[in-house]
Amino acid sequence: MGIKLKNIPYNIFTKFIGLALLVFAMLTIIDYQYLSSYNSEYFYKDSYYETDEFQQNYVRLSHNVVEKELDLIDEKSIEDTRIGNDKAISLSRLSAINDNLRRSPSFIYLLVDKETGQTITNIPDIKYTSMGFNHAEEYISSFETVIQWDSTGLYFPVSSVMADQPLAYRHYNTTSQYTTTNVTASDVVYRLREGRWIYYTAVDFSLMEDDILFGGGYYDFRQYKEKVNNEFPMLVFSVFAAFFAVIYLSLVIGKTSYEGPVKLFFYDYIPLEIQAMILVISIVPLARYQASLYETTDINSLRFQLVVSSGTFVLASGAVFLSVARLVKTKYIYKNPITFKIWWLIKSLFTMDFDNPLNKYKIFIILIGYVGFNVGSLGLIVWFNNIVVTLFLTGCFLLVQIITGMYVLSVIKDLTSLIDATRHRANGDTSYPIDASKYQTAFQSFANDLNELQNGLQLALDDAIRGEKMKTELITNVSHDLKNPLTSIITYLDLLEKSLIMYRQPGRTEEDRQEIQDNMENYINILSNKGYRLKTLIEDLVSASKASSGNLDVELMDINLRQMLVQILADREEYFYKENLKIVFEPERGEAAWALVDPNHMYRVFENLISNILKYTLKGTRVFIEIDSLSEDIQIIFKNVSNHPLEAKGENLAARFVRGDDARSTEGSGLGLSIVESLLKLQDGSQEIIVDGDMFKAVIRVPKGENPHAEIDAVKALVDEETSDSELKEEFVELVDKELSSQELSHQE
Repeated sequence: MGIKLKNIPYNIFTKFIGLALLVFAMLTIIDYQYLSSYNSEYFYKDSYYETDEFQQNYVRLSHNVVEKELDLIDEKSIEDTRIGNDKAISLSRLSAINDNLRRSPSFIYLLVDKETGQTITNIPDIKYTSMGFNHAEEYISSFETVIQWDSTGLYFPVSSVMADQPLAYRHYNTTSQYTTTNVTASDVVYRLREGRWIYYTAVDFSLMEDDILFGGGYYDFRQYKEKVNNEFPMLVFSVFAAFFAVIYLSLVIGKTSYEGPVKLFFYDYIPLEIQAMILVISIVPLARYQASLYETTDINSLRFQLVVSSGTFVLASGAVFLSVARLVKTKYIYKNPITFKIWWLIKSLFTMDFDNPLNKYKIFIILIGYVGFNVGSLGLIVWFNNIVVTLFLTGCFLLVQIITGMYVLSVIKDLTSLIDATRHRANGDTSYPIDASKYQTAFQSFANDLNELQNGLQLALDDAIRGEKMKTELITNVSHDLKNPLTSIITYLDLLEKSLIMYRQPGRTEEDRQEIQDNMENYINILSNKGYRLKTLIEDLVSASKASSGNLDVELMDINLRQMLVQILADREEYFYKENLKIVFEPERGEAAWALVDPNHMYRVFENLISNILKYTLKGTRVFIEIDSLSEDIQIIFKNVSNHPLEAKGENLAARFVRGDDARSTEGSGLGLSIVESLLKLQDGSQEIIVDGDMFKAVIRVPKGENPHAEIDAVKALVDEETSDSELKEEFVELVDKELSSQELSHQE
């Protein structure tokens, strides 16, 4: 998972794309939700004939037809049969019905008199005969919206889809100039009470283009369903896009790289309570939009208002989401709220730091507040006559006293525990536990100080034991390393003395004397080597003592370590050849490595490391040396294969008198690396010893310096560029080279 997260882009551009994608996705989701809520009936119904609008108009027109054809008939019939107010109302109803039927050419009907066979219909004969139907009843029964009415109820031909609709149970209003009538399907059936008539109704959707009553809703429904269906893939995409955008932003927000730190934005320092208030304010445009739903039916205007209001809310929500994500990553979310800050102030008032001189003022404020609360509470209890208020104030007063008493008891308990722990530790029980986290904040600092004191004493005790052990080992190692050459010197001095006596004895032949003389010369050579060995050990011991104690003068200057190392390796070339060792070091591949060091001490560091390599490297192998210029240091790495198993750990090889072989069978003193480490510390450098099997690796670092010849090099470049006189150039370069050579010689001396 970590490898995948590293590959995620953390740049500002991709973050902006992710945020923009999230906003777009949320707006799309909200817009789709608007479509589903603006006309929920259109959203959930599959066909227009399932809508309340269609069924209301259907029943109303069905009622209009039977009312007109079987009751009102026409104006002449009304004039002949009705008088007064009834006449006026009937004429108004007839006019309204005719207007409804004129506006609804898609509504077709057929009334059939079962006794006489008379038919009343608005279906032209040519309409059904041209389509191959024998009569109007057969034609109208072929429509999917057909309903058959008679005095017993509603019936649905096989082709009808209206059987599944609840129009028989709904109430609709039919309005004229004088009256508003509540109409149901049962009212239509009631008007067929004589039982003579069979009544067919249907809606011809092919005539919707000129239909005013049905056409608007029909085409609106089709456009709405088309829009919903077209936007559904975008909704699915938006849901997934929002999900992945939230995941991506949660991972990368506040960071510029996988391993980089999380940085807070200025908005993150706004308390969460204020951010929540801003979020609540951003909901106001949405509330205004909800009110607009009842003020206008313009769908485009409503959608624009929704985009603006929801966009404001989405941006505010996104800002809070991103802020919370950054706060959670930095764990600052617990410190951001105002309530936390208030709690922290109250808690800090009761936090007693024994080193803080303000404690006495804190105690004074707490006492004044406690006394003031008690006096005020008792005064209010006495002053109020209302029993409810008195009981409430009394309860608050007692609650504060209980809390105060519990706090004082806990303080006494913690103080007693600390006194007991201190007594146990003073009596020598160094392992007596003190868990600072179990104490109040006022005593946690004191408990931590006791633990630190105990840890310090334990460290001092461990250091003293380690020091005694090191002294013992030092004495043992020094005795062992000095005893061997001394024993050899004493032994060979005794042999030399005996050989001299034998040489002076009379009667010795010349051959015997020559043999004794050769032996004596051999003894003298051995004594010389052992004496030099003893001298070297003593010098190393003195050098190690001075270096570790810092009793050495340090004169720092800018030195080219690459050049110094090349010179030392050239001086030791014969020894490397003798030990059959190959140096892998290419000085020409790197630039000058200028370091701020003491040249004498640094020369000794290189000498010791190379001497260590010559003594302990397996013959016939290669020795690797690298010089790297880091940002602030110069790093030199020495790598070689040991000629014997390295039995000591890397960090222990730099200790005094420690060698790679515990048997101490080699000629080394065990002080070389210790001297190197001490000399490097004097020069603000460091040494790291790494052991990997038989591979020995010494990594030293020293502070980076500056090229002291930079100005001279710049002048030489300038002269080379500006001067055309070749003799003058050569003379100047010769003078500069002489000056540089004299400076380097003085540094080396």
